[in-house]
Amino acid sequence: MKASRLATAITLIFLFMVLNAPAHAQFTSGLTGTVTDQTGAAIAGAKIVVTSQDTHVSRVTTTAENGDFRITSLPGATFTVEVEKEGFRRWVQKDLQLESNQVRSLYPNSLSRRKGGGSGG
Repeated sequence: MKASRLATAITLIFLFMVLNAPAHAQFTSGLTGTVTDQTGAAIAGAKIVVTSQDTHVSRVTTTAENGDFRITSLPGATFTVEVEKEGFRRWVQKDLQLESNQVRSLYPNSLSRRKGGGSGG
């Protein structure tokens, strides 16, 4: 009788682990990259907005001093990515397909200054 209970417990633990794994795998995708201007200089403090085209849920981050950014824990989906910084024209990439367990690199470069814009950073 004890062996039967042990086998049942092991089976239940195994099933829990197998069935629970896909839920964790769905959100291991992400985006990383560096934002630069037309001269190749890093743009610190740029706002990065990643929006799911299906759910319209957005994730937001800001670039570091070296222009780098990273957004993790995204589901596999199709996204729109927007980069904004005062004094620069907005950069947009639509229809960015991100698969589950995929980390994609983006390099929004050549952000151009707005005409008549201030220093922008």
